[in-house]
This record gives sequence, C-alpha cells and structure tokens, in this order.
Amino acid sequence: MSKKLLLICFSALFLLSIAMHFNVFKTDLIGKHLWRQSQTQLNIQQFTRYDYNILNPRHNCFNNNGSNILRMEFPIMQWLIASVNKIFGESILNTRICMFLFGFLGVIGMYLLILELFFNKVVALITAVAFNFSPVFYYYTMNPLPDVFALSMGIFALAYFIKYKNSLEGKYMVISAIFMSVSILAKLPYILFGALPATYFIQTLIKRKEGYQRKTKQIFISYSLALLGPILWYGWVMGEWGTTTIVGGIIKTPLPAERYWYILKHHLEVMWPRLLMGYPSLIIFFVGIFYILKNKKYLTSNFWLFGVMGLGLLGYFFFEISMIDIVHDYYMMPFFLIFFVIIAYGITQILDKNILYQSFLSFAIIAMPIHAYFTSTKLWSVQQSFYDPTLLNDRETLRNIVPNDAKCIMINDYSGYIFPYLIDKLGYVFDHDHLPKEWVDDMIRNYDVKYMYSTTRVVDSQEDFQIFYDSLIYEKGAVKVFKLKVNQ
Repeated sequence: MSKKLLLICFSALFLLSIAMHFNVFKTDLIGKHLWRQSQTQLNIQQFTRYDYNILNPRHNCFNNNGSNILRMEFPIMQWLIASVNKIFGESILNTRICMFLFGFLGVIGMYLLILELFFNKVVALITAVAFNFSPVFYYYTMNPLPDVFALSMGIFALAYFIKYKNSLEGKYMVISAIFMSVSILAKLPYILFGALPATYFIQTLIKRKEGYQRKTKQIFISYSLALLGPILWYGWVMGEWGTTTIVGGIIKTPLPAERYWYILKHHLEVMWPRLLMGYPSLIIFFVGIFYILKNKKYLTSNFWLFGVMGLGLLGYFFFEISMIDIVHDYYMMPFFLIFFVIIAYGITQILDKNILYQSFLSFAIIAMPIHAYFTSTKLWSVQQSFYDPTLLNDRETLRNIVPNDAKCIMINDYSGYIFPYLIDKLGYVFDHDHLPKEWVDDMIRNYDVKYMYSTTRVVDSQEDFQIFYDSLIYEKGAVKVFKLKVNQ
C-alpha cells in the first residue's frame, strides 16, 4: 500500500466519521453518562472563564466547605480544550471538535501499533477502521471524557514502545514514556498499559545476553521518569477521594453474589461483543483466538507482553466490578488494546485465505460503521440522559431567566454536576429532598444566594419556606425557579 493510497484511505475514514457525527457537533451535552460529561465540561468552563491554573480544576458547586475545587485525574485534556476556548471563544463546538480529534489520534495510534506488530499496512488499516467503529468508541469520541484522551495517549505509548522493541532506538523509548506519562495523568487506570513495558523489562533481565543490560537501563530510566508526574499528582490528590471511589473497589463496595454473576453475564453477552468490539469485529476476534491457539502464538514473546497486560486488565475489572457494573462502559476502554490486537491477528489469517474469506472480511468492514451508527446514535437523546426532561429541553430559558453571576440553590441533583451545567449557574446542590430551612437562611444571609431551582415539591412547598420567596419566576414540568428575598 503506497503512502498516497494510505493517506486517501485515512482521509476517507476521517470524512466518513465527521459525516456520521455531523449532527452531534453543535449539540449541547445530552445522552448516556451525562453526569461524567457535565463534570468534565464544567472543568473546561471553569478553566476558560475563571481560573486557568491547571492545578485547580473546578466545578460549579461550593458545597465542599465553600470550595469548588475538585482534583481527580490531572486535567490536561480539560485544560487543553479551555486553551482552545481562550483563542476561539467558548463553545460546545470546540469541545466536540477537540474530542473528535483526540479520538481520531487514537485511531492513528492503533494503526501504528498494529503496523509495528504485524508489519502489514493493510492489516493495520483495517484494524484502525474496526477500532474507529467500535460502538463505545464511536459514542465517546464526541463527548467530553478524559478516558478518550488517556486511551489515545496510551495507544501511542505502546505503539512507540513496540517500535523501540523492533528497532532498539532509544528515542522511541523516550517518546513512548512521554505518552505513557500523559496517559496515566489523564486517567489513572491506564497505568495498566505499563504492564507491557514492565513485562519486556523482566524478559530482558532474564535473557542476560550482551547488549540487554543497556536496554534494561533505558527502559528503567525512561519509565521511572515517566511515572514521576503521575506519582506526584495522585499522591497529592488521592487522599481526598475516599474509599467509595475506584480506590476502594470491591473491598469497600461489595455486592451480593447474584449481582456479580449478573454483571459478568452482561459483559460477556453485551458489553464485550456488542458494545466494545461490535458484532462485525466479533467474528474476526474469534478467528484470531482460533489461530492464536492453532499456530501456538502463545509461545511468542509478544503474546506474553499483551497476555500479562490482559491479566492486569482482568484484575482491574474484577476489583472494580462493583463500580463498573453494567453501566460504566467507558471504564472498559483499556480492554480495546487486547481485543483489537487479537482482531488484527484474525485479519492477517483471513487475508491469507481464499476469496470466500476475503469477501466475508469486505462485508464485515462495510457493516462496521452501520452497526456503530445504529447502536450508538440513539444514545444522544433525552431518554438516555435519565434526567429531568424540562431541564434538558428548556435549558436555554433556564439559563437566561436568572443573571449569569447569580448564585443559586439547586435541588434535586444526585450527581452534583448535571443541574449546574444545564442551567449554567454557580451555587449549592442538594439531593434526596433534603434541604433544611436553616441552610437556606444561612445561604441567603452569608453566601449571597439569590435564586432557587427546584424539582421537588417535598422541599419547595413547605410552609416554612414561603418566607424565603420573593416570587416564582418559572414553572414548567417538575421545575420551579424562585427569586429569593435578600432581606427576609
């Protein structure tokens, strides 16, 4: 395959992806996992509007002792998108475009990785196409989610590591280590990708041949420096997370045995085959598994590199199974590496067979974007947002009905992010129909709160609350907006 033809193919893939996502680019946040999307977009807005300090990722809620700083993953992706906003002006379009480009970088990275593993441009290109049209990847590549950025950086890290392994040129090790550091900073679970270079490091120690001592030093020094940034960041912030997050895993959030079996069954029947790989790629995956066993590829060094990483990913899955459950599909994106390397091997075997096998492969390639489109497009909807439809559909009115700089009470919001994002306001967020009148009085007197958005009659219709209301300025569906009396 010539460079010109390769460029044409990638350009066509890029344009096809744009065309398939065209209606989403200017669409405000909506759909599956609106919670995590809102949290990320609030970080971006805060960097853009208020505090550009990358060490201080903020959101719109001041419930935490008056602070709206929330340090989770290192917000490199959010900060970069905010930098684009600084140049071109704030827009959801900027976020969508940046996420699409970050995702497509991952597609290019997948091509480079498979090329270094199989030395076949056609196999690498087809695998990149299959990866691009994974239903999960197809959906999240348009949505503000640091996992997409971390995945793309991690794929590049492994692509350059395999390139180093093939060439033994130290510069590729350095590039790989830089990408790995950024990937882990952007999302901690991607430290699991480090299992691959760690396994190779152990392999080189065991061999003890001439020249291998230099290789082990290169690997050790490069990745030790790469881990320095993540160690400093996560060592600083993890203490604030608590053990009910990914830190505690299954230990702190146990489930009944039948629930574990239900989750595992869902992943085996739905998550892995339909959502992560997609049915057209699934058949190729099984071909890859069959020929790995038949050709005894499990005896090769590369198999063990990815095999150990795969065992690490399974350990991560079972440790975090109570957090992942059946809904957090983006937690499963690290598995893409294992799945699509196996799919790539399946493609190599199919291409070596007769025209019947190759015709099937052609059909599968055509089916990939169709399957992704019909599986994922419906996820950008009010129904898949699982949130109050009035807040979703009438967000522009709700944003404009109150001054932009006014602090507000928001109730109910189980996430702490969706409500403040949809109405684009700063303030205090509450849930479970719980808001003592003393708190309202305190927020009005001492924290400059002037409005209340409410979706609960249990709270806002209490007789004791009437003294706080100046007027009802909006009512639709379950949503009411009250102007509060500054001096009751």
